[in-house]
Order: sequence, then structure tokens, then C-alpha cells
Amino acid sequence: MTGGAGNPKRLETLIERAEQNPKTASNHVDELSDFLRADRDDMRGGAAYALATVAEAGYPAVADATPALISALDDKSANVRGNSAAALSYIAREHPDRVRRGVDGLTRLLPEPDTGGHAVAALAWVANEYPGNVRTATDNIAGLLDAAQDPTRAMSAHALGSIAEEFPGDVRPYSQDMRQLLSDPNQTVQNNAAVALWGIAIEYPDDVSPAIDDLYDCVDSDADSLRKHATGALATVAENDSVAVGQQSETLVELLSDDFVPVRENASKALIYIAADRPSLVTPTSRAVRDLTELKQDPVARVDTDAIEFAIDRLETSSTVTQSESDPIENLDTTIGLADAETRIDGTDAPAGGQSASEDDQTTLRDTSRTNRSTVTESSASTRDNATSVDSRTETTTTDASHAESAKTGETTGSTRNTVSDAASTVPDESEAEDDPDETEVFASSQEKVYCPHCGESVAHYQRGSYCPHCGGELP
Repeated sequence: MTGGAGNPKRLETLIERAEQNPKTASNHVDELSDFLRADRDDMRGGAAYALATVAEAGYPAVADATPALISALDDKSANVRGNSAAALSYIAREHPDRVRRGVDGLTRLLPEPDTGGHAVAALAWVANEYPGNVRTATDNIAGLLDAAQDPTRAMSAHALGSIAEEFPGDVRPYSQDMRQLLSDPNQTVQNNAAVALWGIAIEYPDDVSPAIDDLYDCVDSDADSLRKHATGALATVAENDSVAVGQQSETLVELLSDDFVPVRENASKALIYIAADRPSLVTPTSRAVRDLTELKQDPVARVDTDAIEFAIDRLETSSTVTQSESDPIENLDTTIGLADAETRIDGTDAPAGGQSASEDDQTTLRDTSRTNRSTVTESSASTRDNATSVDSRTETTTTDASHAESAKTGETTGSTRNTVSDAASTVPDESEAEDDPDETEVFASSQEKVYCPHCGESVAHYQRGSYCPHCGGELP
């Protein structure tokens, strides 16, 4: 429709039909697309408005107008550009593959006060499925994070969150902006900022660490998606900085019984990292052990049972050792069962409690949980206040090698708790050892220095097959 051709009255009829009965108007998408090429600005604007109205109603036929609407993004009329961007923002929800061809035109509209909001919404929906197509607009999108309109801030954070999942380095410069948005008065803005921080934390956890307290504030929200994404970000940061995240471990323990399953899953991942590095930070320990045990048996939750068992063992062992430190005499009486509780069987002081996991332990746990972390991160875009589609990708399972190593580590650590009494009860009296030459061969002299192959500590008295009083490891 060129050279001034077109019937204004016909267009007016189509506009009225779009407003009153968009389903019927959807049968005239091709005709409305033709009007986008009319000479008159008001007619082109009216056609774009009608198409946006039909698109907002969700009728799929309007997607056929996408090429004409993308061309209209460069129209000389701001009204035409704005309505075309609005139409594309609705179409992009279901057909991002079609709208991604208009990324450049939409990016050019971002600075326009009356059009930028629609443009960034279209880009956000495209970024859900094709972040690589939108990443070139990252800096332009970030310019709208402080927009006055709530929807514009929300969709800007939404777009950057999708980009951050695949290209965290592109969004990394805006970590501080996202942290500030966690306190935004609009809950959707907060949620999308948490998604972005979660994505950034995958590769750059140090950039997200300053937002730990703000993320903890978000877990008090009544919005499931915000709690999910905040705990996801905390769990990812915990892999790198378990001490900082562990300072508020009580909150994570409480979240193990959250009504929303993904929140429980993410809280457990964070606690696994903390238990590996600093189990003494996890409080209350008894509740953490109880709820982790229940979560492991939850048929709905997607968790790594081996990693949870390892964390439980770490927590229980740490709790036992801490008790030994607080009341060593009583603990030696009841746990080791010596007649003279003031004299340890190796003649040394009580071992320090609450130690961190060994380097091998930590490596095993990190490898196991990193696999789960990537799965959680893949599904993080599935809930932005129900703004995006659910990710159907299945959870990545831990390798058999990691499972075996976790189980092995758990057995070694748990031996302190389970076998110290047995070790003490099998140590013979020194006088008996002197009288029996066979016993003398297997029971080392107190003058002979023997070192535990597990912890390297000196063991003055030992019997082959017994356990080290320092670490609980089996002696050769």
C-alpha cells in the first residue's frame, strides 16, 4: 500500500474490531500489515496500534506481521515505532525466534523515553531463548536499570539475567547495580536481579559476595521465585566463600523445611559447601542433620544424596569433636571408656575440634555439587514470577567416581565417631604386653615414634588394626 493508497475508514473499522473483538481482527493481520506502509503517519500508527492490541490478546496469527513490524521500528513517527515495539514485545513471548531478527532495531529504540520500555521487553523475551543474539545490547539495556517505570526496570533486569546465565562476563560490570535492585520496591525487579546475580556468581562469585546480606534479606520474601533465586545465588557463592555465606547458616537451616521444593534444594547445596569447609558454622547442628536427612528421602526434591550424606557425617563428626573440646574429661570417660580419664591412651592432649575438611574432602564435594549447581543454574530462568517457560532440561547427575570418592571420604571422617571406643577397648594393658612376646610384636614401644599415615600425627602407643586417636583413621 503505497503512494497514499488506502482507505482510512477501513483502517478505522479494523482498529475498532481489534479493540472489541481481537479474535476477529486476527483474521486481518495481512491487511493491517499493509497499512504499516501507508503514506500517512496516523494510518501507519493506527495499524501498528491494532496489531499490538491483537498481539496483546495472544492470538498467534499476528506473528505473521513480524517482518513488517521490524521494518516499522525505523519509522520516522515515534507513534509508529512505539506501537510496533509494543506489538513485538507481545509476539516475542511465544515467537522469540521471529523477533530476534529485530534486535538491532529494538536496541536503537532503548534510549527513547516513550518506546524504550516496549523495546527492552521485546529484547528480554528474545534473551530467554537466544541470549547470544541480545548480548550485544547488554550495555544499552543496563542503561534502563534505573528507569522510573517499574516494568522497564523489571524487564531490563530480566534481559540481563538471561544473558548472565550464558555470558556472565557480559553482565559482570553491573553486579553492583543488581545488588541495589535487590532492595527495589518492586518484587519482580528484585527477583530478576537475583537471577542475574546467580548467573554472574557461576564464574565470578567474588563479585557477588558483597550482596550476601542482601540475598539473605530476599529469602524472607513470600514470593517463591525470589526465595528460589536468592538461595540459588547464595549456594553458588558458598562454593567459593563458604565462611561468608555460613555466617547466617541458621537461615539456611530454616529453609530446609521451606514449602517450595527448589528453595529446599538450594539451601541444602549451600549447607553442603559450608559443612565441607567449616562444619562448626552450621547451627543448629541437630536440626540441620534432621532436615538434611529428611530432604535426602524426599521423593520430589532433586538432590545429591551422596553429597548430603557426606555433609551429615561432617556435621555429626564436628559436633562430637566440639563436645570433646568443651568437656574433654567427661567425653573421654563416656566415649573412650578409660578407667583413668585424665590419661589419654597416646599420652597427648585432646585433638583440636571443628577442623575443616581435608583438601581431598573439599575437592570431592565441590566436584559433586558443581554438577548440581550447573543444573540449578540452567533452570533458574524458569521462574521469574512466572515470566518465563519452565526449563525441561533434566538434572545432571554426579559421576560414579565422585560418588565413590564422597562415600570413601564420608567413611574416613565418620570413623572418628564410630570407632574410637572400639580402638580404646582393644588396647591392652602395658604390663600384659610386656609379659606376652607376641603382643609385644604388634604393640609398639612407647619409645618408638610412629606416625599416622592419614593425619601425620605422632602415635606413641598403637595396635595394628586400631585407629588413630587424632583423626580416627585406621592404623597399618
